[in-house]
Amino acid sequence: MIVGSAPLFPCGPFGSPYSPSYTNRFIDSSDLVVRFNNVKNADTPGVGTRTDLLVVCNIGSVGERYATSRKVDHPLAQQVEEILFVMREGDDYHTPPSTEPSAVNRDNDITLTQRIIDFQAWNDKQISYLSPELRYEIYNRLNNATPSRVVPSTGLLGIEQLLHDDRFANYEKFIIGFDFEGWHGHAFDIEKQICNGHIQKGTLQRVPEMRRRFDWIEWLQYKNLRSLVSHQIRLLKANRRKNR
Repeated sequence: MIVGSAPLFPCGPFGSPYSPSYTNRFIDSSDLVVRFNNVKNADTPGVGTRTDLLVVCNIGSVGERYATSRKVDHPLAQQVEEILFVMREGDDYHTPPSTEPSAVNRDNDITLTQRIIDFQAWNDKQISYLSPELRYEIYNRLNNATPSRVVPSTGLLGIEQLLHDDRFANYEKFIIGFDFEGWHGHAFDIEKQICNGHIQKGTLQRVPEMRRRFDWIEWLQYKNLRSLVSHQIRLLKANRRKNR
């Protein structure tokens, strides 16, 4: 089960093919639950309670934050068993990968792997790395399809690793929580096409739609949340009128 970082119910559960209780059960009953970076949607409905493998960006400004200031300390990420870093020490995006990173690359290492491990207290976790050949292939594929230089998102790199790693060959791969939106340095339109191609081939699957039945508890929770938000907005407007 590959869970992206976008909210699963950005507009509430109504109009969605799922309910939060359904996606919670589906995710938590999976053999393996994969998430990304600091699990941005951890406090949103329906994302489950487990993480077995966490894919982490260990380069650039994102990696720097994980090495210095941004703790991945949500309970969803605390029980993780394996950390998969997107880049091996000594590698880079532009140089064709070799069996071992060259001495020159090691001297100019752009990764922050050990600093992240130390800052996040991940010394007891299993550490693995994205295949450098696969990363280089994806990088070139994206940049051959767009006029501006882009880098693959952590989400796409994680998906591709899971599809190509022999350890996961016998798993069915389901995805949810990918909206293919965000930083301009990622080619999300092309990444979406790549993922849709995997879905068409059957190597990747969307979470099956539930047989929808009206859930009075979820409806009441949703109505109460809307009422609370509307009440707070009315109070703010009233206070503004008083202060004029």
